Amino acid sequence: MNPANPLPRAAWLLTGSLAVLSLVACNKTPATAQAPEMSRTTTVAASYALPVDPNAPAMAPAYAPAASALAEAPPAQVDLPQSSEARYCYVARADQINSGFADSPPDYAIDYQGTRPWYWRAQTGAYRVVEATPDGDRYYYYESGADQPFLVRDLNYAYGYHNGRLAVVYDAFGRALANDVAARQAYLAGRYLARARALRDADQRERHQGAYATYWQARQNELARQQQEWAAQRQKNADWQAWQDQNAAKVNANAWRQEADARRAQQTDLAQARARQVNLTHIQQRQGQQAAQA
Repeated sequence: MNPANPLPRAAWLLTGSLAVLSLVACNKTPATAQAPEMSRTTTVAASYALPVDPNAPAMAPAYAPAASALAEAPPAQVDLPQSSEARYCYVARADQINSGFADSPPDYAIDYQGTRPWYWRAQTGAYRVVEATPDGDRYYYYESGADQPFLVRDLNYAYGYHNGRLAVVYDAFGRALANDVAARQAYLAGRYLARARALRDADQRERHQGAYATYWQARQNELARQQQEWAAQRQKNADWQAWQDQNAAKVNANAWRQEADARRAQQTDLAQARARQVNLTHIQQRQGQQAAQA
């Protein structure tokens, strides 16, 4: 990802708080509702998580196409729910995934049409993809085993999908738009749906590589700032707060907390291993200098 990429004004989905979820409205089955229990020392995604790559190229990967430059695609079919229960579950599910990934670096990246999207995968099988565009980062969220997203977010809006049909559109602060306004976004929702499916196919087809460390490090503080900004905005959203109060009991929050804890423990272990390697290198250098002087 390009470290100079202009980040969204309000990255409202990147929050560390645990959100809540309607299992029916978000098409979330009982099989994916419960994550496997993990200890704090579990290595997260050991079969596919790769260490960040310290060797970033001199020329940054290309941006992904802006929304207006994406390939033509049929408008998304529209199936807009009426209840707040159904309208807010998509952003709530994305919040859960974000809380599980916490502040961990991407599990891997792939080369895709000159771009280099980032991928995170949870123990539940749910995953998130982030790609840089000229207009800011674009986020894609998928349920376990799904080849299409349940939510896509760009700089200004987020699009919730139920079985590939547009179910809700949110503004930049996570507020659900009126259904008649949301329906007018079907053309763009269709392009995003096609892009999300292509990124999922590329994930299965292309070689996984470590994300470039310098790009990730350059963005960490900004992402944290935007999480705080979103948390402040959410407190002002009465509909969101009401939805959360009504649905808090439906979430297996412990599984996502364990995911986040395991990822933090993994990063701590990696940092300690790097520190030991640096110390060992210094010792070997001193010993070599002493031997040369003897």
